[in-house]
Amino acid sequence: MAQNPQKLTIDSVSEWSKWITGLSMFSLSGCVSVLLTKGVAAANITNMKLAIAFFLLTILTSWFIQIFAAELKQHIPQQLDAAAAINIFSFSTAKRWFKRFVFAEMFFFLLSLLFLLIWIWNLPAKAPTPAATSQIEVIIYQDYLVA
Repeated sequence: MAQNPQKLTIDSVSEWSKWITGLSMFSLSGCVSVLLTKGVAAANITNMKLAIAFFLLTILTSWFIQIFAAELKQHIPQQLDAAAAINIFSFSTAKRWFKRFVFAEMFFFLLSLLFLLIWIWNLPAKAPTPAATSQIEVIIYQDYLVA
């Protein structure tokens, strides 16, 4: 028997949201470790803090998506016995908030990536290191000049 398209959509969005949560946690931990170990220049710390804040909002939004995904699965016909279903929200409320949180998660994640990119873009470039010459090259060069 083929699965319900509504359930497939909810499952796909739920899995995508879990993936974004993992990516946000990884990025968040990287930002915090840079902030705590190397530090960030005063002019660029706002971008780092905003990236961290939006990664956190992405994770929080993902939790709500999981809640509303579970709630929407309760409303799928023939999914569960009506007596066994535990409905916290009505179908229309769960559907409306599910959509809003999906778009909010995408928006927060894109904002966090934007501020992370701005922070990386504003990192000062290191001065180029001069090429090291070996002692032999210096001696040969000096002998050539003397002759």
